[in-house]
Formats: sequence, C-alpha cells, structure tokens
Amino acid sequence: MRALPPARYRTPCVICTLALALAAPAGAATLTGTGRGDRLTGTKRSDVIRAGSGSDRVRARAGNDRVSGSRGNDRLLGEAGRDRVSGGPGRDRIDGGTGSDRIDGGTAADRMAGASGNDRVRGRSGADVLRGGRGNDRLTSDSGDDRLFGDSGNDRLSASTGNDDVFGGSGNDVLFAGKPGRGSAAGDDLSGQAGNDRLRGDVGNDRLDGHDGNDNVTAGRGEDDISGGAGNDRIDARDGDQDSIDCGPGEDTVLVDTVEDGVVDCENVTGPPDPPEA
Repeated sequence: MRALPPARYRTPCVICTLALALAAPAGAATLTGTGRGDRLTGTKRSDVIRAGSGSDRVRARAGNDRVSGSRGNDRLLGEAGRDRVSGGPGRDRIDGGTGSDRIDGGTAADRMAGASGNDRVRGRSGADVLRGGRGNDRLTSDSGDDRLFGDSGNDRLSASTGNDDVFGGSGNDVLFAGKPGRGSAAGDDLSGQAGNDRLRGDVGNDRLDGHDGNDNVTAGRGEDDISGGAGNDRIDARDGDQDSIDCGPGEDTVLVDTVEDGVVDCENVTGPPDPPEA
C-alpha cells in the first residue's frame, strides 16, 4: 500500500476513519468533520481532530492529540496520550482517557471526565458535571450550577459563580467555594468525603462538610452550615456572620466570633478576646 502523506483530510462521508496506521507517515494528521454527524477516528500519532457542526463521535486513540467539538452534541474520547479536548457550544460528553489531559467543556451543559492521569478539567457556562477520575486532578467550575467530583487522588476543586456541589472523593483534597470574593451569593455545597481535606467557603451561605479524616475547614462570608465529620478537625468560623457548627466525632478545635448561631460537639473552642474593661 502506498503511504499517505501527512496532510489534511476532510471527510466526505458520515463515517470516516483516518487509518494511517497501515501506512508510515512521518508526522501527525488533521481530520475535519463535515457537519453531518460524523464518526472520526484518529491514529496512534498526535493528531488534530476538529468535529463539524453535527453531533459527532470522535476517538482520538493514542498520541498527544488535540480534539475540538463544534455546535453539535458531541462525544469526544481522548483515549491514550496527553490530550487537549474542548467541547464547543454543544451539550458534549468528554472522556480524556489514559494520560494527563486538559479538558474544556465549552458553553453548554457538558459532562466531562478526566479518567486516569493528572487531569485539568474546566466547565464553562451551563450546568456541567466534572469528574477527575484516578490521579491528582484540578477541576474548575464557571458560571453554571455545576457538580464536581474529585474521585480518587489528591485533587483541587474550585467552584465559581454558580450554585455548585463539590465532592472531594477518597484523597486528601482541597475544595474552594470560589475565588475570594467571587463565589456564588446563593451558596455552594462542599463535601470533603474521605481523606484529610481542606475546605474554604466564600461569599454566600455555604454548606461545608469535612466528613472522614482530619480536616481543615474555613468559613467565608455568609451564614454557613459547617460540619467537621469524623476525625480531629480544625474549623475557623471567624467570618463575622452567624454560622452553625457541628464538629462531630474526634478531638476538634474551632475558632469562633461572637455571632455564631450554634456550636455543637466541639472539644476546644476559642472565641474572640474579651472586650477591655471600662
């Protein structure tokens, strides 16, 4: 079989496989969809695959690939390699596969999974679902009401301006309700789950639950509901607002101010200094 040159291939068909593995091109290939709902399959090399405006299914296969969706509701699979995958404006489903991938959902309600590897997964507008999978991942929400799952590994999960639900998983995770001063005023729900986690609230009435492990929980502005869970936890609720605090089992330490709504099951409680005598 004559080897195909490493060039651009535009699919004239609904189902198209870029099967250069049988040949021996020296470089990567570029594959572009037609807008008619394509099935696009890359090679074992580092390909560039651009879906068309239809609802496409893309398998990048091995290699450090770049995959981008378009206006359709696409299914994008990075598979092996260190891939960069972006969804575009459709309601997409993205799986990075093996390798440390970078995933960007785009502007609709997307479902994204890093799978294995140390992945970076970012939602945009729309109610997105982000999963880190195995590995030490970084998950970042944006303007939609999103759900973030760290799964296994020591993950870093950041909510943003939506009303987000954030679950750390089984590692020693860091969970943020948002960048300082930029979180949702309506509040986020942060759950550390297993591991020694660090949780930080932001503006809004947040729910912060360390669950199992020796957790470090810091309230933000707003009337927060704080639970340490099992373990020897440290809770800092000095935010100037009425917070509700339940330290849970373990030898816990809590720092409070004068306006707390309730402090339950906390062994070591430290408040503000006494006012000076008149």
